Amino acid sequence: MKTNYILYAFAFFLVTLSACQPLDNREEMTGNISVEDIQATVRVEQINGKNVNKVFFECSSPISCQWSNGVETHATSSGEMLMFLTGEQTVTLTGLCGDGSVITKDFPVTVDELYYEVAPEYAMFCGSGEKTWTWQETETMGNGSATSGGPDWWTLNAEDMAEQCAGKNLDADGKGAYMTFVLNGMKMIKTSADGKKTEGTFMFSMQETTEPVGIGLLNLNGTNILCGHDFNDPGFAAWSEYTIISLSEDKMVLGVKEHAPNKNYWYYVFVPKE
Repeated sequence: MKTNYILYAFAFFLVTLSACQPLDNREEMTGNISVEDIQATVRVEQINGKNVNKVFFECSSPISCQWSNGVETHATSSGEMLMFLTGEQTVTLTGLCGDGSVITKDFPVTVDELYYEVAPEYAMFCGSGEKTWTWQETETMGNGSATSGGPDWWTLNAEDMAEQCAGKNLDADGKGAYMTFVLNGMKMIKTSADGKKTEGTFMFSMQETTEPVGIGLLNLNGTNILCGHDFNDPGFAAWSEYTIISLSEDKMVLGVKEHAPNKNYWYYVFVPKE
């Protein structure tokens, strides 16, 4: 355990050292300091008397710094970054001390207004910080063409999903299962109908796609969407990338092309869990 910790600290140091600005006139980076000794500030920009979604951060302590808002990470002692939601948020400073020890300190901030533009999909996926999605009751999954925009010539309802997953050594992702998207850390936690949880991370990019036709891509690591398997594949192969067909506060439609040589498309329709 001790060896793993030292390796982790050394790797962290190398990555941070290559990305950070020089220490310049700060104290020489030696020994360690406590969280209470960290000399750092986070200030929220104000416009017209309101806290807007930009923060300025600075640390003068002799540590290598990484600052994170839960979505982005900046390896530098000082700078600025945007916040992605309104309300109570947290900026986290992770520091590498001269002796290899790692310390963290959280700075709570309040954002009143999204003055600076951020992708609205963050709030669509994660709500005010986290948001839970589940099956639409009808026409929740099925096959269609590259341009059908959802289940078309073969469809299943939510009540059919348990049978679809049964007997295949797959998670119980039928009716009652759900997915929680969490902004802080860009996490996605899948909870199956039997209570089994699978946690990973997600990323998205908004760009036009053609197979199937959509508006963006959703990538998952360490977890998957409900029933995210190719049921026409002998091994029920899982996907890790899905096309975002449509996304709003009230509905998410995802699509994906079958594994070669098959050419069908699968569609999944989710709504916020009540």
